Amino acid sequence: MLSKLKKLFSSSPPPKPSFGTALRWIEANDNPWGVRILDCRPVSMGWTSTTTDPSVADSFLKLRNADGRAHLMAEPLPAKVSGNLRFPIPELPPEGCFSSARQMEEKWDLFQWENRLFVSRSWTGLLGYTARLQCDGTSLHVTDIHSAQSYDNELLLRELHFILRSHGNRVIMPHPLPDNLALDDSTASKEQIALHTFSSYGSFGWFGTFENTIPLRKVARSELEEWIKRQPK
Repeated sequence: MLSKLKKLFSSSPPPKPSFGTALRWIEANDNPWGVRILDCRPVSMGWTSTTTDPSVADSFLKLRNADGRAHLMAEPLPAKVSGNLRFPIPELPPEGCFSSARQMEEKWDLFQWENRLFVSRSWTGLLGYTARLQCDGTSLHVTDIHSAQSYDNELLLRELHFILRSHGNRVIMPHPLPDNLALDDSTASKEQIALHTFSSYGSFGWFGTFENTIPLRKVARSELEEWIKRQPK
């Protein structure tokens, strides 16, 4: 199996010329979340992750068996993220890995040890976020959040929120986009957004938005499936 993985991930990805023409903006009134979104599915659902470094495939495969306990000894992440998150979940996730990437197109692994959350990249195992977890019997509270990155605080908070909902709960929802990508509606701009999306969220990055994603309602799968059926092919 390992040799097959090395072979699969040792070649460069094929060129994708003008893929931005397959991406389209959907206005707030025309989607279930009520915010303007870029439909990134042609990329997130159509591309596969590749690497020219066979050691990356080795690392990904080995990390599928990681329980995340080693993160307890990691140095604190440098950036403190202001704000807390709350989810209507009545209990803590189980200790160990509670969400593991099933393929290289899934970019994050989630762990819980000693009421601490660890969010790491699936390819490298490098921590992206840490936080404290508390549960009061009705809600899960995420506090004391730290990030490996130090860019816009609100974007970091939205990103962690999206990762927990999409990877932890398998919720399909818009993912946050950084404001510096909001250049225009050109094909080139949409391609930049899609590249950022695939690198950050892989196959979970269906729809991107520059608006606040945290208060967006959860859309039932049945409702989402019906809406998707009505979208242009």
